[in-house]
Amino acid sequence: MAIRLAPDWSVVGVQYPGRQDRRQEPPPEDLAGLAQSVADACARHLTDPFALFGHSMGAVVAFEVARELERRGRSPEVLFVSARPAPDADNGRSRLTAVAADDNLVIAEVVALDGTAAGVLDDPDVRALVLPTLRSDYRALAGYEFQPGPPLRCDIVGLVGGADPYTGPVEMREWARHTAGSFKFHEFTGGHFYFAEDTTTVAATLRAELTCAD
Repeated sequence: MAIRLAPDWSVVGVQYPGRQDRRQEPPPEDLAGLAQSVADACARHLTDPFALFGHSMGAVVAFEVARELERRGRSPEVLFVSARPAPDADNGRSRLTAVAADDNLVIAEVVALDGTAAGVLDDPDVRALVLPTLRSDYRALAGYEFQPGPPLRCDIVGLVGGADPYTGPVEMREWARHTAGSFKFHEFTGGHFYFAEDTTTVAATLRAELTCAD
């Protein structure tokens, strides 16, 4: 997808602690603290104009990053939020807490979001590798508490797969109240990981929105 957005925009990925080349670091369990560290990195490395994209838990992180950067006098052109209800919505804390405490529930949740993961997670070595990170994600989401504040100045664009079992168009449209700018919404074919099913269409949508923001 990054290649299909070039050459107009450079894509910079954010690697959370506990993943891939940072797997020796403790995974984050505080979304506010994680957003603060991401905002610090953005402030050091990003040049204007820039946009933010967050998927699932990352949508909440990206939202908090945008808030922090706006407090510092910098604002993204667009905040793309994908497959996650608005940050002030009921986040199902009790369910998330229960999932984080039970590996079987973690696996069931992951399989519900992406059925192709079922076979992969049958491998005990893979489970041992990914479960600590997944548990921390659910704990972080369960512990997140939205703090009221002024709406973002930047535009927000919502994206979701029509077959996502936990986040639908109604939930995504609730993001509109978190911006003083414009809000747009796009629904794609597919589930929680819709972008893997039709990368070309999703990339074209992002490119069109970024072109409008120029």
